[in-house]
Amino acid sequence: MAEVGSKRKLEEGSSQDKPAAAAPAASSSSSSSSSSSSSSSSSDAPAGKSQKTGAGVLVLEGTIEEAVRVLHASPSATFADLAAALLRSLAYDPDSCVWSIHFDGEPFSSNAVYSATAAKDPDAGSVALSQRITSDMKGKKILLLYDWAMQFEISIVLKEMRDESMPEGPRVAVVEKSGEAPEMEECAEEEFEMPEESSEEEEEGAYGEEDDE
Repeated sequence: MAEVGSKRKLEEGSSQDKPAAAAPAASSSSSSSSSSSSSSSSSDAPAGKSQKTGAGVLVLEGTIEEAVRVLHASPSATFADLAAALLRSLAYDPDSCVWSIHFDGEPFSSNAVYSATAAKDPDAGSVALSQRITSDMKGKKILLLYDWAMQFEISIVLKEMRDESMPEGPRVAVVEKSGEAPEMEECAEEEFEMPEESSEEEEEGAYGEEDDE
């Protein structure tokens, strides 16, 4: 009996000497901490490059009368960048005259972006080419209306979208030039007001009726 009692005491002592089930908890906590650290590290990781919105180079052709200009443009360039490069290649000043770009090809339509001098929204400098020029616009005319009084109409056509990168330098470059653009002495937009529907025709009709009488 004494031997049995001593064995029980030894077993109880040995069970007390065993470490508590803290090790698994520690491992689980360490795994959770490692998972949380991994998730935090993944959230801190830099985001990947944004997906392409289109080709790396837009090949555009600008034309007014006999003057033709071929331009290469990055999709990240703005319409202000495009207009400045095209207008300067035609010997026009992009900063002194009011101009606008109309995506439906119609002068003074509301589907447009505007020069800073026009004081209208949206400003051409805040709209990237990739936002408005897409592959389905290939061959369609965009109108650059320069000097709202003189109304120089410059057509811009998307010729090609190339999957390559623009070389270092300006985001819009004129790569081919032929012909001379119409000359202009000075901008006359200060005397110009946006066209609005008026009653001139009605007045002419009224005068005609009076004359008939």
